[in-house]
Order: sequence, then C-alpha cells, then structure tokens
Amino acid sequence: MLVSLEFVRQLELDIVHALHFLYAKWKIYFWINNEKFTYNFNITRFFA
Repeated sequence: MLVSLEFVRQLELDIVHALHFLYAKWKIYFWINNEKFTYNFNITRFFA
C-alpha cells in the first residue's frame, strides 16, 4: 500500500513537472515569436 501510494505521488509530481516544462517552453516560444507585438501591446495598454 505504501509503495503504491509513493508511486502515485511520484507519478503526480512527474506529470506536474512535465506540464510546467511544456508550459515554460510554450511561453518562451511564444515570447520569442511575438516579442515586438507583445511589447507594443503592453506599452499602449500602459499609456491608454
């Protein structure tokens, strides 16, 4: 029982880490491709 519980907890941690890694990769990819657009959007929103 304890072993299976540990295994499930480890599996949950691995899934969370994988999701965080994919999310970070997507954010970096998105930021590189849309850096100028995002910058202009933030500036106009800040001064609007």
